[in-house]
Amino acid sequence: SRLQETLPCMRGGFNNHTVTYELSGGGGVTPTIMTVTEGSTISLAVAPTKAGYQFGGWQLGVNTYTASSSFTVNTSVVFTAVWTAKNVVYSYSANGGTGTLPPDGNANSGATFTSASGSTLSRGGYTFNGWNTAADGSGTSIAAGSATAVMPASDGPIVCYAQWRAR
Repeated sequence: SRLQETLPCMRGGFNNHTVTYELSGGGGVTPTIMTVTEGSTISLAVAPTKAGYQFGGWQLGVNTYTASSSFTVNTSVVFTAVWTAKNVVYSYSANGGTGTLPPDGNANSGATFTSASGSTLSRGGYTFNGWNTAADGSGTSIAAGSATAVMPASDGPIVCYAQWRAR
């Protein structure tokens, strides 16, 4: 009967869709999963954050939308955060040693770069033992002279401190 055919729409839920977000390693304010009626216009989530990366928008298929932009929901969707690596400037510190410091450089967050060998540095009673992003060695270790060192994710400049091991 005609009444039975219209009941699913009258009960609700028949035309509801979910909107979810995949942060792809990002953080900040976690977007809420939304259930909306087909044809509703929503504001997309604000931009998440990720150290060393710039938020490039919310991707859905081949389209990318800016944070907080309007979107009309016609089906269930999953928006995925798009990230672009920031370029990180790095410098070297002898950290108690002497000698000629390697030149400064830059590399994208997460990209490989060739770290300095440290061969021009010395410290009485110590042996050079690589680099670290913290003077006390508590940061990210970077192997000396490595062509496969990975640039730590950073939103600002990084100092690579010489690490010294007592002889």
